[in-house]
Amino acid sequence: MKRKILVLLSFALVLSANLRAQVTIGALTAPASGALVDLNSGVTGGLVLSNVTLVNLKTIPYTSDWFPGINGSNNDTNVDFTGAIVYHTGGNNIPAGIYVWNGKNWTPVGENCLSAEDLTLTLTGTPFAKVSDDVTFSVSSNASAFCSDCERYEWYRNSGGSSPYETSPFASGAIASLSFSPAGTYNVKVVATNDYSDLPVEEEATIYVTESDPPAVLIDGQYNITGDFCYDVKGPKPAGQSQSVYDSRTDAFDGGAFTKTYTFTYANDYSELTVLNSGGIIESVSQPAKTSGTGSGSVTFTITFVSDVKDRVIAAAAPVPVQLLVGFKNNNNIIKVAYKNIILMDGLCGCPAQVPANIRSSGWITFQCHNLGAIHDITSDADLAGIDITNFRGYHGDWYRFGAKNVSLVNDGTYEGNSTVPDWTVNSHPDYPFQNDSQDWIAANNPCPAGWQLPTNDEWSAVAGSNTLKWYIGNVGSDTANPSGWGEDNNNPPACCYNHTVKLGDYLYLPAAGVRNNAAGTLFQRGDYGSFWGSTANGNFGRAINFRGHGHEYSPTTHRSHGASVRCVSAE
Repeated sequence: MKRKILVLLSFALVLSANLRAQVTIGALTAPASGALVDLNSGVTGGLVLSNVTLVNLKTIPYTSDWFPGINGSNNDTNVDFTGAIVYHTGGNNIPAGIYVWNGKNWTPVGENCLSAEDLTLTLTGTPFAKVSDDVTFSVSSNASAFCSDCERYEWYRNSGGSSPYETSPFASGAIASLSFSPAGTYNVKVVATNDYSDLPVEEEATIYVTESDPPAVLIDGQYNITGDFCYDVKGPKPAGQSQSVYDSRTDAFDGGAFTKTYTFTYANDYSELTVLNSGGIIESVSQPAKTSGTGSGSVTFTITFVSDVKDRVIAAAAPVPVQLLVGFKNNNNIIKVAYKNIILMDGLCGCPAQVPANIRSSGWITFQCHNLGAIHDITSDADLAGIDITNFRGYHGDWYRFGAKNVSLVNDGTYEGNSTVPDWTVNSHPDYPFQNDSQDWIAANNPCPAGWQLPTNDEWSAVAGSNTLKWYIGNVGSDTANPSGWGEDNNNPPACCYNHTVKLGDYLYLPAAGVRNNAAGTLFQRGDYGSFWGSTANGNFGRAINFRGHGHEYSPTTHRSHGASVRCVSAE
């Protein structure tokens, strides 16, 4: 009979019962405290493991000589054998080495060779494409590099919609390429197996294929995604941030709250609704209970961020963007993709824009997502559809004189914005009608809430110089360079033009709220002109960034008593 070291170890342990199952092999000395078996006898040598030949990695190769009493088909016995270590001498396409039985399979010592049912796959690929364009998909698993060598991937596709998958794979390997025709909705899946288990793991993706370029995002108000736009990932207190501001922040993922709820709203018929997983820091998405609907309504779905999302965002030291995509067919049976930009940041949530490091060390400056006095954030193109003649104040906000803490009035003595405390009244103001060029924005006059302040002129200049400028025109909200201007230059523009807006970078929307005239107190150029105060004066004038349809400028000649918009930035 072949000599087996494991059997000898068992025999030695039985003979050493008087030592409470603790033994020193090779010497008549007590074993080290806490050791069951102590090989430190002073004799130079090593532990020789049982040499076996594994047939495969999923069974125990029991015979009369090997592993006596083991029944490879008995799951209870297999679990009892968990922790057994052997040396596989090679063969059967299994690399030679030390293996341990984990209750399900043999896995190399020191490696993360999980059974297939324990694998997590990540599938990447574009969610929409053009007819006949090649689409490349790739997949990765959470196995170690050593163990992933024995993983196999097979790719399958369907013919569109809910059709069954093909019975034969169209490709194998971790990367696959495929083109689609005709236009429609397709699904692809990858099936992974490995030598440690026969149970496969599947991951699926939905592809929306159009005749022309991928569809433009929808901002017509018919189909939208609603839910949180920004998540504060609260790391250690940043240098320079006040304790009160730090304490006021709420960690969006505190207590492991990685799953967030969103709503798809529709004002017309839709079908074939699918939430698309953009990957990255989104681990998974749920599909809405209703994939089609008529009339108007809403359906909810959830997204789940990866469990180490906080570490990733904090390590980035900058806002991390995510785009949430929902594909569907609209009431005209045309494939569309709605989207919502989400941002995760270690700081006060807001609408960030890129700036040089000499302006903010992180390379980003964070604005509030609304003008001061507005009640609606503007965080996506879809929000622009809500700005019309009936509710523009909710998006445009209030108008402030330079250096004034509170909102200004218009010449009929009523509030134009949503604030409740004016900085003066018609009857009491000494410079009526509406002119006062003497105030500065000292700290006591800062109209922004705690933790926020007016942007400096250098900050406004850096934002405009470091971010792409886009124009959004009328209810359709289409963006264009628009070199000739909006073409609306009057005190009462039509309702379509109240939502004229510029966008700087990916997140900062600045609506054309108009200006309160310093001589008559009237509002003019709403929907055509936007003016946003900076914090620094220039003699009897204030500096501001001004824009209309033809561009933007920094003006040193804006009267302090004009009423302009205020957009606050994070103070730290």
